[in-house]
Amino acid sequence: MSDNNRDVITGKAVEAVEDASEQRALREHEHYQTLVEHNPHPIAVHSGGVIVYVNRAAIVEIGATSLDDLVGRPITDFMHPDSIREITTKLVSLTTDGDFTDAVEVRMVRFDGSVIDMEIVSVLTKWRGALAYQVIFRDLTATKAAEQAIRHQVALVATVSDAIIATDSAGTVVSWNPAAQSIYGSTAVEAIGCPVAEVLGAPMNLRRRVGKPAESVVHYAKDGTPRMMRLAVSEMDGGYVVVCSDNTAQIEAETKFTSVVNSLQEGVLLISQDGMVESANPAARRMFESEQRRAAGSTAERITIVDLNGIPIPPQNWPSQIVTATHKPVIDAIVGFDRLDGSRVWLSCNGFVLSPNDPDHSSVVISFTDVTESRAHAARLEYAADHDMMTDLPNRSYVLRRLTTMLENRAAQQDSGDIDVVMYIDLDKLKNVNDSHGHRAGDRALIAVSRRLRAALPAPHFVGRVGGDEFVAVLIGVDEEDMEDISDDIHLLLLDPIEINGEEFRMRTSVGIVRIRDGEKRTAQDIISDADTAMYQAKLRGGGHTVEHDKSHPSREFAPAAIKLVR
Repeated sequence: MSDNNRDVITGKAVEAVEDASEQRALREHEHYQTLVEHNPHPIAVHSGGVIVYVNRAAIVEIGATSLDDLVGRPITDFMHPDSIREITTKLVSLTTDGDFTDAVEVRMVRFDGSVIDMEIVSVLTKWRGALAYQVIFRDLTATKAAEQAIRHQVALVATVSDAIIATDSAGTVVSWNPAAQSIYGSTAVEAIGCPVAEVLGAPMNLRRRVGKPAESVVHYAKDGTPRMMRLAVSEMDGGYVVVCSDNTAQIEAETKFTSVVNSLQEGVLLISQDGMVESANPAARRMFESEQRRAAGSTAERITIVDLNGIPIPPQNWPSQIVTATHKPVIDAIVGFDRLDGSRVWLSCNGFVLSPNDPDHSSVVISFTDVTESRAHAARLEYAADHDMMTDLPNRSYVLRRLTTMLENRAAQQDSGDIDVVMYIDLDKLKNVNDSHGHRAGDRALIAVSRRLRAALPAPHFVGRVGGDEFVAVLIGVDEEDMEDISDDIHLLLLDPIEINGEEFRMRTSVGIVRIRDGEKRTAQDIISDADTAMYQAKLRGGGHTVEHDKSHPSREFAPAAIKLVR
């Protein structure tokens, strides 16, 4: 074989070997890409600082929609500035194909600009014959969240006010938080390794308590001090978690508060949303007298209470129900309550919601004071201010006030058609009785006259004493005939003998009359003055007469023509 032929054969053989090598490399690259493409972990390849490949998982993780969104872009576009320097330092340390970095935590920037925590490993490799870096990602978001939750739980256990104690399945303490040390007085070093019943100062069966509602128990601290606790037990990781809430201070405060409330002279009731009496202090029990009524758990609606006029108050208008419905306090509401013996007690009530932060579900506190005696005293003072103490008849101020109210009501009604009459009555010659028999006899005569006038003028009429021997009678809704009949009756009634110290006296009277009709413009004082003027004219006629004053002639301009002799 000639040298030329040998060279040709050799050249073709070399070309064949090179082609086979390239085809094998291409197949290996395609096989590698197939493996990477289906890898569940995000993988990217960058060469010369530019992304040349990403698998499907990386496209999803970065938040892109396709390969074209990422390939050809600088890898630094997806690296947070805070992490670029650390990543670059790691890559520089790789010198040989196949070298890789340790896992490092970095911050990556997703396609939408959001930042996520990632763990990456970089491998020095080749991509289509050029130096490249393969980067494998792992999202740390869930891991970071779990770590944060754990740190939060650890901090919570360390800072909560409840004792949180972990034990093994045998009940031996394996964890003891700072609150447990504060409550029970034992340090973690002293408590860990001891039976939980020993460090809590009370026997307990943890298995039996698992899953049951929290219950109140008494534990004892290291120094023997009793602690009022709320205990709950849960099963966890082959052992138990014991949670103990210290209610000692609260219970002591409640005990003191109960003692204070029980010592009050003021009655206190706690009433539920549905009107049930949940509790009552001793003062409230004494006021309500009956065991059935005063027992906690009874229905408040069994009691009847009345308003200032003695009218029963429907339950929906009771102070407690008003507070329940409106959530607003009730201040100094006066109500009456009838005892079983028939006596009426007057109470001044105050009410407010017990839990203002949750008024829709709150009970209502009602406090009340017995004001029966103070009201009776006030009523006596009011009565004394309005009545003549000797005759027990209304006095001048009462008559004026009552007559003023009548005039206001008449003006409001308009065209009622009724006639009201004011009579000014004077006892003729009462002075003679005083002079001949003394003022005590005169007083007895006034008392007898007052009783007769009161009997002759039943409601709605009324009579009052406005001076020494002067009276004012007010007749309501009478006609002409009634007016004259009543006037005659008064004259005759007082002419009946009055016996004083064994001697009989007959009282003659002088009466002045004023009629009140619709459209009346005079004041109560004006009307009484006019009646007084008419009475004076009757007295000038010798007594025992009735004279009517014509309102068309004011008394201050009195003329004889204004007086009409009725009797």
